[in-house]
Amino acid sequence: MNNEKDFLDFAGIFNGSGFDDSDKEGLGEELLNMVKEGIVEQYIGEDGQFYFSLTNRGGEIAKNLLDKLKDEDSEDSEDNEGESI
Repeated sequence: MNNEKDFLDFAGIFNGSGFDDSDKEGLGEELLNMVKEGIVEQYIGEDGQFYFSLTNRGGEIAKNLLDKLKDEDSEDSEDNEGESI
């Protein structure tokens, strides 16, 4: 099993984050969809809370998204070189 710090605590997302119950329902549906697609794996902790971690597939998707964002950011900064604010 993964390290405890590698887990996303579903309840922890909402504590002090400004989310309300309707947001929780929508996020819960999205998390379940990601479980069904094999992007995240769901666990129930000893405390009875739901926890999620990325699968290998989910890690690859996340890496590809981050690489794409870095490339876009790099292109934006190259396009703006020489322009003054």
